[in-house]
Amino acid sequence: MFNFKKMLALGFTSLSLVVVGGLKNGCLATDERILAKVGNYALLASDVRVIIKTDPQIKELIKQKPELEGQIERLIVESWLNITLLYLYAKEKESTKIR
Repeated sequence: MFNFKKMLALGFTSLSLVVVGGLKNGCLATDERILAKVGNYALLASDVRVIIKTDPQIKELIKQKPELEGQIERLIVESWLNITLLYLYAKEKESTKIR
């Protein structure tokens, strides 16, 4: 049985977490690059662009301070990674209860 800290450590070392490589101050490419991957789940550059274009708070912040776009992109990727890791942990924990 895994505890939460052990699962996070395992996730960060063995799930091929971050393939973030190309996030620089606001310059996302127009291709379908994988920005992050956790297990079978992947976050594409196009997914991040959709979030940036549709979230009113993010749009307003970038409108006021365009130099923050790169940091916002990284925060979106980090948030996605954390949420996906927690989801997989909960899913694994639930499957061990059923057995």
